[in-house]
Amino acid sequence: MRRGFTLPELLVSLSLLAVFGLVAGRVFSSSMKTVYHSNQSHATLSQFDNSLSQLRRDVWDAQKVQAADSSHLQLTDGDGGSILWSVGAEGAVTREAGKQSAQWNNLPRDFNFAATGPLVILHAQGEEFRLINLLGFNKGETR
Repeated sequence: MRRGFTLPELLVSLSLLAVFGLVAGRVFSSSMKTVYHSNQSHATLSQFDNSLSQLRRDVWDAQKVQAADSSHLQLTDGDGGSILWSVGAEGAVTREAGKQSAQWNNLPRDFNFAATGPLVILHAQGEEFRLINLLGFNKGETR
């Protein structure tokens, strides 16, 4: 009597091994894509949070707030200096204060501003963020 496996048994085991390998490869590939997109989302959220924190500080300390249009916000700080926030078509948000400039890229493309008295409203990804100019609010600027 011979010992060993027959050819059909070997073919079945190899085909099962190939199917398991294919499934494992797909699972690994999708998990790597998820990790990549998670890192991208985290970086975008971090940039958005940084820009929102800076905008909040600028609005709180501003003497005057003016939105020329939905993509430009002009602030005048306590020293009379000008701070300009602008949104580019490619999703970049730029802050220019004197000779200093900062730019945040890859932010939501629907990022825009509106100003009503001491209130600055920031629209991004269907959300609305309200920032109150504390100095203007204390002066009684309400509209």
